[in-house]
Amino acid sequence: MPLKAPARLIRDDRLTSDDDDFINELNASVDRLSELRALDINVSGKFLRSKIAWNLAAYQHSLLHRLVALVDGTAVAWNSNCILSAMLSARACMETFAVR
Repeated sequence: MPLKAPARLIRDDRLTSDDDDFINELNASVDRLSELRALDINVSGKFLRSKIAWNLAAYQHSLLHRLVALVDGTAVAWNSNCILSAMLSARACMETFAVR
């Protein structure tokens, strides 16, 4: 079962044309992060020898899933003109990124 692709941020009249490069870079970055997400992490290979490595990989992917979901929520809220929801999702995204 593949994971849902995150929503893309759409430029509208609230942003200037100077923001086009940033929006394109942000959308491309989220697409790359989305491709890195794992559906499951099996205890095999290098994880069979080290429980710490398995735990760190599970933590890394849980943060990755959360980060992609928050950016997706921010894009959906922004594209729907829900500014408060977009700001709160963006703040949660920054807080999650700070944990990493």
